This record gives sequence, C-alpha cells and structure tokens, in this order.
Amino acid sequence: MKKRVLSFLLCLLMVLPLVLTSCSGGEGETTTTGEETLYVKPCTLNFYIVTEQMSNEARAAQQLMQEAFNKYAMEEYKTQVQFIFCTAEDYLSLVLDDLENAAAITEQEGTYASQKFEKAEVETAVDHRGDTYEKYPEIYNNQIDLLLINGKDVYNKLRTHLADLDETLALYPEILQRVNANLVNGARDAGKLYGVPNNVMIGNYKYVLVNKDIAFRYQYAKTADRFMVTRDGKQLLDYSALRLLAQQVQTSKNGADADYLALKNSLSAGEIYPMDRTFDFPTVTYLPYGSEDTLFGVVYEYDSTYLNHVAVTNVLSNEFFKGHLSLMIEAKQYEYFPDAVNEKTDAYAIRYVEGSYVDREKYEDDYFVYEIDRPRLEDDGAFDAMFAVSKYTASLSRSVEIIEALIADEDAVLRNILQYGVEGTHFNVYTDEDTGLEYVERTTAGKHYMMNVNYTGNVITAFPCEEDGRDLGYAEYVKNQNESAKRNPLYSLTTTRLWGDVESSMAEKYALLNMMRDKIEAEINALPTTSPVLKNKNKTALIAELNKIHKKYDLNLLNEFWWKMEQELDPCDELPTGIEIKDEVKDRIRTKRLALYATALKDSKAFIKQSVEISNHYMKAALACTTVSELEQVCKDLENLRNASTKTETDPIKNGKYFWSQGNATWEEGGFYGMLYAPAADTAAGSASLAGALNVWWNGLQ
Repeated sequence: MKKRVLSFLLCLLMVLPLVLTSCSGGEGETTTTGEETLYVKPCTLNFYIVTEQMSNEARAAQQLMQEAFNKYAMEEYKTQVQFIFCTAEDYLSLVLDDLENAAAITEQEGTYASQKFEKAEVETAVDHRGDTYEKYPEIYNNQIDLLLINGKDVYNKLRTHLADLDETLALYPEILQRVNANLVNGARDAGKLYGVPNNVMIGNYKYVLVNKDIAFRYQYAKTADRFMVTRDGKQLLDYSALRLLAQQVQTSKNGADADYLALKNSLSAGEIYPMDRTFDFPTVTYLPYGSEDTLFGVVYEYDSTYLNHVAVTNVLSNEFFKGHLSLMIEAKQYEYFPDAVNEKTDAYAIRYVEGSYVDREKYEDDYFVYEIDRPRLEDDGAFDAMFAVSKYTASLSRSVEIIEALIADEDAVLRNILQYGVEGTHFNVYTDEDTGLEYVERTTAGKHYMMNVNYTGNVITAFPCEEDGRDLGYAEYVKNQNESAKRNPLYSLTTTRLWGDVESSMAEKYALLNMMRDKIEAEINALPTTSPVLKNKNKTALIAELNKIHKKYDLNLLNEFWWKMEQELDPCDELPTGIEIKDEVKDRIRTKRLALYATALKDSKAFIKQSVEISNHYMKAALACTTVSELEQVCKDLENLRNASTKTETDPIKNGKYFWSQGNATWEEGGFYGMLYAPAADTAAGSASLAGALNVWWNGLQ
C-alpha cells in the first residue's frame, strides 16, 4: 500500500484541482502526508480484453475473477474495474464500434468522460449496519478506459482513439523500468507512447548444431572453429564447410561404407542423415514488391542492431547467403534429410533449432553449437501485447495506475488474479521445496478461466504454471533472453511497403513540382527589372531569392532536389562573360528546368517498377534452382547483364539518372545494374546506384 500511495501522490499533483481537497474527517479513504490530507475519489473504469473461452462456465468464472480483482483494487486504489471479455476473432470490431460510439457521443455532448468524472459529486449510501459509504460511479455513456492491443493492425485501427501516455507515465517510472527497452522503443510511434507493451519474452535464439562424433569420423578437427570462417575480424558460420560435411555423410551413407556403419553402431542409430531438415537464412530481410520477394534486401549480422550495420544490397552477392542457399538446394536435390524427424532413433550431422538460451545446454555435450542469431523483436512485435488507454477515459491517471499494477507491482496480486482467477477456486499456489519458488496449479473450475499470459501483464511476475509451459525457471529465462535480445535492424521500417512508399513519395514530389512550377514562375516574373537576380546575373542573389520562395511555400519534400536546382535554375551561370539573354527567355528556361525535374520523377517511378520486375524474375529463378550449378548460372546471368549494360538516354533501366545523392557520385551512373553489384559504399552517405538511392529515399521516409 505504501508504494501505491507514493505513486498516487505524484498523480494527484498532476491533477490537483480534480482530487485535492482538505478533509477534517470526511467519509471514504484518505491519505495523510504532512499537514495535507489527500482525498482519493472512487472511480470506475472499464477494461476491454481478449479471453480464450466464452462459454457459460467461462462467463461465470470471469465474474468471480472480476469480484476478486475489485476487492483488491478498491482497497488499494479506490478503483473498481468492469471487464469486457471478448474472443480474439470479435475483439477488434467490438472495441472499434464502442470507441467510435464514444467519440460520437463526446462530440455531440461536447463533454468528455473525464470532465464528467471531474465534476461529479460523490454519492453516498447506508449499508445494512447503518454505516455510510461512498458509491462507485456508473460507467458514463461515452466512457472507454483500458484496452488490450494485440497486434499492429489493431493498433493502427485504434490509434486515433488512444491517449498519449508519456506525460502520465513519467509519474509512474517503474512501469517502463520493468519493461524491456526494445519493447518500449519498438512501441514508440513518432516518438510517443500510446500503449505500454507487456513485458513478454522476445523471440528465440537460432542455432546450427554439428554432431561432434560425425564430424570427428570424417576427419574434421576436434574443435568448433572447423566450421567457422573469419571475415573482417568476425567469426562467422562457414556454410561451405557444412556443405562439404553433408556431401561426405551422404556419400558414406549411400555406399554404406565402414565409417557409416561404425557410426551407426557407436551412435546406436537407425539411420544417419546429413541434415534433419532445411531452414531459412536467419539474418536477411527482403524488400518485397507486392507479394513477391526481390533480389534487393538487407543481409545483416549477429551483432547488427537497429539501423546499424545494414545496407540495401543484392542478396545473391553475399557469400554467406549464397552459401546457405547452395546448401539448401543440395539438401533437396540429394535428399539430405528424412521426410519426418525421428529424434529417438536417427542421428543427424547438421541440425537447426530455435529456442531459449538454456536450450543450448541440451546439445553442448553432443554437438558444436553455433549461435547464428540472437532473439530479435520482429515485425512490429512490441504491438502484439500492450495496454492502452482511450481518449475517452474517465481518468487517465487511474487507468495508468491499473497498468502499473499489472506490469510493475512486485506483489503482482492483480496481475495473477487477472491471469488465473480466484485463488482457492480457480487455482492453488504451492511452494517448490528445492527452490522455494511459488507456482500454481489450476483446479477443475480453473479450466474454464483461460487467459493468454502475454495479454494479462508482465510475464515475469506471473506465477509459473507447468501446464502453460512455464516452469519454475521461466521468469529467469525471460530476463536473460530479453537482456540479450535486439530489435531487428529494420524493425518497424516499412520494408514490406518500401517500394510503395518510394513511389508514393515520388508521386507527391511530382505533384508538388507541377503545382509549384507556375507559382515559382510567377514569383520570378514578378521580380523588378532592377533586381540583381535578373539584371546582374548574380547567382548568390538568385539562390537567396529561390530559397525565400522555397520557404514561402514550405517545399520540404523538395529538399533532396533543391541542391541540384540551385545549380541549374540559373541559366546564366555558365554563360561566357558579356553574353546577355532576355529576361523572358530566362523565365522560360527556369520553368522548363522545373518541368524536367517533374518528368524525371514520373519516369523514375517507371524505373522502379521495371527494375523490381527484373529483380522478381531473377529471385524466382534463384529460388527455383534444383542444382547448385543452376544457381551459379543465375548469378552469372546477373553479372553478364550488369557487365553488358550500356547507358542510354531512352532506357531508364540502363541508367540511374533519375536518382542522385548529395555525395560525389555521378547521377548518370549505377541504376539497376549498380544494384546488382551493390558495393559496400552504397549507403545513405552517397551513391548513384539504386542501392544508394534507396538508402537516400529510405532515410528521408523515416
């Protein structure tokens, strides 16, 4: 209770006019600090949340849970909560309808639920003993308080109805302290938090395992380094070495030679296979166009972090990606793996597993364990389980206080009630004799109250439950794994929408240029004949005047083009001294220059489309290869295409003139063929290839 009082005092200071009064012995709960008495007004909130069952038995269990929840919440916070349970299938439509209804009523009445709560007088009643007590208010007709967000699509649809939480969260610092920073940062939207992620386990480790006995039998050194290669001072998994081992095992198996028979005997194996299955390259993100992958993507590394050590590239130019793809092609071609894995009787030279940090301990005696990627927050994952507060809440501070109870309260009373129901009715708590840790087991009645642990609060503070797959060590696993986790280097960036965003951005610039061309022309024509811009061909003055026009019309979208315009809009800049041209000619040339830029934007959209169509073709060809020699031919065809390309003014694919950066690259160079080569220099710092151009665009979109 002491901790609740402290946090509540902070909230009260924020909303002092609402809840601060001096009491000399009033009814209801009070908290005294120094000479002031802080009065806590009774509050009723509603809470929309997803459940896994909606049977009659489940509804009865939910009602019992709500009563137990409120018994504690009313004592600790003077807040009661009415839960609205819903299945995942119906959740979004229900919440969205109710939010839109609350918004409509609020607009019609001109009063928010919070204003109603603020102005409302507290009603009292007399109980059966004759004692006076304060009544909790009913839910207002336009009141929506706490919401579960269970996916980025849900968030996007509800976003305009959500309250900005940052200012209130500052008064409850423990909330964000108890949530992994990757989740918090991943949930920020334009720098703001409109929801608090539940502290859930992030991702999985990805491991490649090499059987030590099998590797030793085929004359591999008895050290894990045998399957590693050093590049740029880093130790990376050597897919070429894995491929060679797989070839040796398959040859030995097909011939049933002495090595194979000896291994079967020593390993007591029914069969020995080179691999247990195929697996995807772990550290690549493609830049798809529509529903299809392109050659363009980012191949990152184990230590890559958000926006670091990443560059757009032709993925087939990466030796490790190509080496992995070659291994997978051979695995299918020569049937390196069985149709079904039989871990009890079969042995495998190479295995791929995903799991927690402690899972590696299961394999270290028998396998070399190569950690090829750490847990990563992927695909807007911070939005998969979070609590938000609507704009139509009766009390933002009281709503956030309930969030604190579910995420940051060390006692986790409300958090475990919401997850498991009523102790003694739906679950029982036991203490493990060896570790002293508490855990729960559900009763028969508890089988009717089933909640997703990620949707009910901080998974670390939830009681362990074996039947839910969370053993006594689960909380420690989550802590350790989340400490190691990173965001995907491209997390939340519009990788699946990048091309569309680029095209959309081009279209906006194209429309702006067409719109601004006439306005800029009119501005220039309006300059007096005595203007140094026209009379003396003063380039500095011209640029200054153009910058004024630029600022006047707030052409922020033209920043990437303006540096080029500064050089090209003055047609007199490169004329020999003494040559004069008429002002009206200058104006026509300036207007023509703008038209050329607008046309370039339009053409560059076609350039993108044609480029990705070619890329789709080659990516499909690479993924359809059934032999490594076919893959080599695809790569050779790409190289020949690049080398055979010639720059022309008519074929946008054969030049990159519609892209440029502020670096020293020539904008006639690169293009699609530059993308095929994709040198390391293709970064936002400057390159005229498509890779560099995309980085420039990408940078501008964020």
